[in-house]
Amino acid sequence: DMKIDSVQQTAKTELRTWVDVALKGVTSKLVMKHTVKEAVRSVNDEERRSRCFLIHGIEEKDNEIPCEIAQNVYRKLEFNPPKILDSYRVGRKAPGKPRPIKVEVKHPTDALMLLKKAGKLRSTDLRSVYLSPDRNKEEQAAHSKLVGEMRTMIKKDPSKFYFIRNNKINFIDKN
Repeated sequence: DMKIDSVQQTAKTELRTWVDVALKGVTSKLVMKHTVKEAVRSVNDEERRSRCFLIHGIEEKDNEIPCEIAQNVYRKLEFNPPKILDSYRVGRKAPGKPRPIKVEVKHPTDALMLLKKAGKLRSTDLRSVYLSPDRNKEEQAAHSKLVGEMRTMIKKDPSKFYFIRNNKINFIDKN
């Protein structure tokens, strides 16, 4: 009788242990599959964002064609406009505040070259227009924080010209 109870107890314990191991294996495979999917999704999103940029400060018109606006920005910076895959306004409409135009080009270098020359828009008739890379939510929050810090620095010392480059606030004398 005791031997039977002992065998039953051992069988229950071993079975429970085997089930735990099996479940851990299934769970870790599911976690790994989910992690791999997230990593692939993240890489795809990052790759797509590298081909996109935003144009800020262009007034909205009823029958505007965002693609033509983007091509005009390229021309103002003396570039031949590349193949634009998609362009559209993003965000909610608000009176008196134009929404940015998101532009997707075929190659990341086409977006990067334009972003590098964006400061030259100040010397064209598009003075109030500026360009930015397409950022994800975390990057937007970090950039917003930097902009807030930069505004504080400008109030403290307006004799300098402040700008953000490589996620750092830089400055030069205005003279």
